[in-house]
Amino acid sequence: MTELNTLTTVPSIPSVADQGAAFDRDIDDGAQGGAVRLPRAALMSALRQQLFPSVPEPLSVAVAAIEGAVDLERQVMTAAPEGLGVFCQRVAADVLAGKGYPPDFGEAAFEAAQAGARVDAQSFAVAAVRRGLDQQLPGVVAAALPGLLGGLRKRVEKVLAELRKVDRTLGGLDLTDPAAIAAASDEERSAFLKFRELHESYKLARYAQRAALMASSVPAPGWHDLLPSGDTGWAAIFEAAVHEVSDPREHGSLTGSLASPLRFRSLAHRPDVWVPSVSELAAAWDRFNEPRPRPVESAGSAA
Repeated sequence: MTELNTLTTVPSIPSVADQGAAFDRDIDDGAQGGAVRLPRAALMSALRQQLFPSVPEPLSVAVAAIEGAVDLERQVMTAAPEGLGVFCQRVAADVLAGKGYPPDFGEAAFEAAQAGARVDAQSFAVAAVRRGLDQQLPGVVAAALPGLLGGLRKRVEKVLAELRKVDRTLGGLDLTDPAAIAAASDEERSAFLKFRELHESYKLARYAQRAALMASSVPAPGWHDLLPSGDTGWAAIFEAAVHEVSDPREHGSLTGSLASPLRFRSLAHRPDVWVPSVSELAAAWDRFNEPRPRPVESAGSAA
């Protein structure tokens, strides 16, 4: 397992805020941060921006193979010689311009036809290889989930540890009031800047978590064939936020979007923030959907 994704050489790593802005394009930021609109694109973006602390080697190899197929496709299209159709159009234009037919017309036409057929075969082959790689990627991602989620788990735990320290320093400071922040002490303003940095790191970790889950072949807990077309069931999981907190029924549901600073700060006071494994997530979803016992009415209230 590699410690950082090194699939693509990037001249400079974007700042945390820039990464979030770029990754947001593949995320539908709904009530709880939303579901991934384009799971494969979001996963590739997360890997390219090194949002996963560790990437299992088989996934690195698979993604490198896909990127190689994309490059090969581009090379085939860029280096394509003229085919028979383009050759005939060029000859017709030359004849109309008074240049006459080429003396080796038959041989030139045959070579153009061969070159066109070669390009067609190359294009078909590389497209077929890419489709095959794309079809196998969800299974590779599913096998890589323990490593991907494990790295994110450590990152989130570190963020939460820092958040609790910052939260104590911020005290009763209203993070939504610019005037209050401007009037804060130097220590509080420094803590506020650290808070924003931690918030961005947390958002990116959750974006990467959702992208990995949805890009895998693992079905969402509770998924069934009766869901509307195109709905894999993950949207309901993310809406309930059980991928973020293990027991929202016991400790309260998360309110607001993932971008909300107040929502993020509330995590400092929760004991159930986690990055679950697939089996843990399924168990939490089952608990979340268990029927609540009806309250027993006392004799006095019944009367």
